[in-house]
Amino acid sequence: MRRLGARLLIALAVAAAGAATAGLLTPGHAGAAGQNPCGGPGSGSTATVSTESDACTPEPPPATTTTTTTTTTTTTTTTTTTPIPTVTIPQGGSGTVQKPHKPPAGKSHPAAAKPRKKAAKPARRHPPTKARPRLNGGPYVFPVYGPVSFTDTYGAPRADTGWHHGDDIFSPLGAPVLAVADGTLFLVGWNQIGGNRLWLRDDAGNYFYYAHLAAFSTAAVPGARVKAGTLLGFVGDTGDARGTPPHLHFEIHPLAKMSFGYDGAVNPTPYLLAWQRLQRLHLSDGDIRLTTASGWAATVAAPSAAQPGAILLQSSDISSATGLDPRAVARALAAPAVDVRVRFHLQQTITRTPRPARFHLSAKARRQALKVESLDRGATLPPGFPGTSVWDTLAQCEAGGDWGADTGNGFFGGLQFTSSTWLENGGGTYAPFANYASREQQIAIAQRVLTTQGWVAWPVCSLKLGLR
Repeated sequence: MRRLGARLLIALAVAAAGAATAGLLTPGHAGAAGQNPCGGPGSGSTATVSTESDACTPEPPPATTTTTTTTTTTTTTTTTTTPIPTVTIPQGGSGTVQKPHKPPAGKSHPAAAKPRKKAAKPARRHPPTKARPRLNGGPYVFPVYGPVSFTDTYGAPRADTGWHHGDDIFSPLGAPVLAVADGTLFLVGWNQIGGNRLWLRDDAGNYFYYAHLAAFSTAAVPGARVKAGTLLGFVGDTGDARGTPPHLHFEIHPLAKMSFGYDGAVNPTPYLLAWQRLQRLHLSDGDIRLTTASGWAATVAAPSAAQPGAILLQSSDISSATGLDPRAVARALAAPAVDVRVRFHLQQTITRTPRPARFHLSAKARRQALKVESLDRGATLPPGFPGTSVWDTLAQCEAGGDWGADTGNGFFGGLQFTSSTWLENGGGTYAPFANYASREQQIAIAQRVLTTQGWVAWPVCSLKLGLR
């Protein structure tokens, strides 16, 4: 209590001294007690007085309330203006108090604002390269057997992958596709751009990409070791090449360019021109059955065979013709009726073709497979591309993605329903044939078929896509 009383007495003394000082420093206003020198009512605790003008300059209140005593001296000098010190008067005196400035609600000080995060940079793409590194493997052979034609289209603009990463080697449908070197096979299967595709890694660490194959051979198994010249498949037009002349899309990804990812592909044209052409081809029993059923037997004939003097196009047995009846001769010479279910028999032949078991990959081969997967992602559709469900992929394999397909062989729609399968599973509620139904309606019926028959209802494509 004593300390509080002493503080009150000191505060009153300082207040009286301040009032007296204000009267001395402001002539003509000595009796204006209780009035603000600026003309307003006094309601604050700080006053600043200047000899240059009668205006008041308010000062922000002190951070802490303390009691101070300031001795002020005055001079009568007229030639020099000396600033008058500021007098702090706690809880009394005249003058106004300016409230400290506060920023508007909801706004932060610019200095305290958090820096904005930089937007993520898009994946860097590399342009085509003119490099031609040595592959250091081999010997290498040409990837297609038989007559071919190709031009240098490396680097040409492409809507899906940005630019053409290889060459297109045109050849008749079913022409044999060969391994260019000794190595290991990876990712023997399907993607939306390449269709039937596979990757070959040679013993020097270079990767080779094959795409748009019509079918694979019995030797084309993931993880299999192959020799240069081994039959891997047959030239076709699968994937986004549907409707174009049959060809093999071929790419070279050398070891020296692996750091560039998929864009590390080099121009294959000079390599293809230098590689030797295989003159003899050996087919397994399963491959012979496949080429016979598909009608590719003439395509796989050796191109170096001697040209025959005459070719037998057709023969008919007319021993059943009796007499000289023209109708009997006409019946004997008539062409056999065309089986509209040729495609079905071809699918059955492919399904019955024995395939060796999958190879177990070593740790080193698994690392190589992961590298191939990273390269293969560059050769597929970009993320978010429309139509990437399992049914779209299956329709791409079955009918080239055409949901209204009617090829005239008894199969209809994007998922190639027969009329009986379509009607037995309730498709008649949508349309009489699958090709007249929408994509969503065909998928609804396909899900019913999947429940009752499984993926074997699509024997060839489900096997290619790894669905069973």
